[in-house]
This record gives sequence, structure tokens and C-alpha cells, in this order.
Amino acid sequence: MPGAIWQISFFTGFGKYGLIGHINLEHPAIFLKYQSDETIVRVRPMVEKIKADTVEIVPFADQYRDAWRDINVQWLETYFYLEPEDRKNLDQPEKYILDKGGEIFIALLQGEPVGVVALKYFGQARYEISKMGVRPKAQGHGIGARLLTHAIDRYHDRKGQELFLETHSKLETAIRLYEKCGFVEAPLSEDTPYDRADYCMIYQPVIK
Repeated sequence: MPGAIWQISFFTGFGKYGLIGHINLEHPAIFLKYQSDETIVRVRPMVEKIKADTVEIVPFADQYRDAWRDINVQWLETYFYLEPEDRKNLDQPEKYILDKGGEIFIALLQGEPVGVVALKYFGQARYEISKMGVRPKAQGHGIGARLLTHAIDRYHDRKGQELFLETHSKLETAIRLYEKCGFVEAPLSEDTPYDRADYCMIYQPVIK
């Protein structure tokens, strides 16, 4: 029952105190208000973070085909529009990513696909981070970072020599995540397949 209301009242020697709470089961937040004869204290919403061990990163499989496409279409159509290169990669991931030596990873939360990312391969140890997205309901819990670091780990496992990505400068949250994971701004290639791309980054982690 989303939006259920509950109330508990009790007595102490200092007067009557009520605890009124509102629980929204659709969004994991709890709103509390403590009220006494003399004062009211408001407590900010408490959102339960998704534990890292509840998220599983798995390789692409046919059962995740719709999620691969739907998750990407959702964010692309929110900020931009689907371009021909998008449609090719989303509709035929085997032909344009997997069969060329690339990999696709799916983030599962309690078995449900909530995030995706591709590690595209261009030969000669050159790779690209592409098509990374997380469903809105699962955002804000580090799932994008989990996907990105997993793809970077696979890049290292495969002895990659160059890792890059292309994005748009208005996606500031994503760019900050890339920076935290070791990416820095680089010149944008003139032959980028995306009209929207105006920002390129390459992986150059600082070795401490």
C-alpha cells in the first residue's frame, strides 16, 4: 500500500508525545515528525542505500536483450534522440559489438536488470566505453560506478592499451563519474559516428 500512514501515541511523565510517520513503499523513504507539548522536531527523509552485494554484474545474454535496448532508449530519448548508430548497436548487439570482440555487461538488482554498459573493441588493444545507462528507479546507488569499474577491469584483463568514450558536455553527472574513475578530457575525433557527441575522454588513471 504505497503512501500508507501510521501513527503511534504514548504517554510519559512529561506529557503526551506522538510519533507520526509516512512511509512511501514505492520510494524507500521514511518521513518522521516527533511532536510534544512544546516542540516539533522534523527529521529529513532517510533513503536506504542499495548494498553492493545485492547488485550482480553479468555478461549479456539473450534474456537481457530487451533490457539492453530499453534502458538505453530511455536515457537517450530523455536527453537526445536515437541516431542510426544507436539503433544498430541496440537492435543488433551481436553484429556490432559482441561479434567484433566487444562485451556487454548487465547490472542485476535482485535478478532484475537495472543497468547496462558496453566495452567495444576496435582492434590493436583499443576499446571504448559505450551505451552505459541505469534505470531511473535504481539511480543514485552507485550502480553506474559498478558497471564502469567492471568494464575497466575487463579492459585491464584483456591487456588494453587505449580506452576512450564519447559523450555530451551537458551530462555533467556522468562526466564527474568518468573523472573519478580515471578519465580525462581529450580531443574529439572528427569521425565520431554520433551527431550529439561533443566531448571525448580517455582513460589515464593516476598511479599513486
